[in-house]
Amino acid sequence: MKKALITLALAWNLTLVLGVVFNQEYALTRAAGGQFETFPTGIRITYIFTTLLLVWQYRTLLKIWAHRTINPYWLPKLFLVIGVLGTFINAISPSPNERWNAIPALIITYGFWSARKSISSS
Repeated sequence: MKKALITLALAWNLTLVLGVVFNQEYALTRAAGGQFETFPTGIRITYIFTTLLLVWQYRTLLKIWAHRTINPYWLPKLFLVIGVLGTFINAISPSPNERWNAIPALIITYGFWSARKSISSS
């Protein structure tokens, strides 16, 4: 159940981030502060890197769940810090729709927090 919830949260984030990359209307009020009528090229390029980060996060979680070695070993801790920052940034957004993104961000952060605990206990 926990893995499914984390996977759904990552899927939502990926859908949203790709919506920014491809300048989709559904993403306008849910990303980048909800302040754009069309996403500027610089924002869209930045979100390409965010897309890659989300894929990297999911691949890392899959390795952790399969009890495979993570290289570099500190990567889950880095993703935990990124998750905390992302949750905070979404929670303080001027856009009410973007503030809802704090929920999946928190779920993903929890995934790395619980993975960190399981890595350190093994």
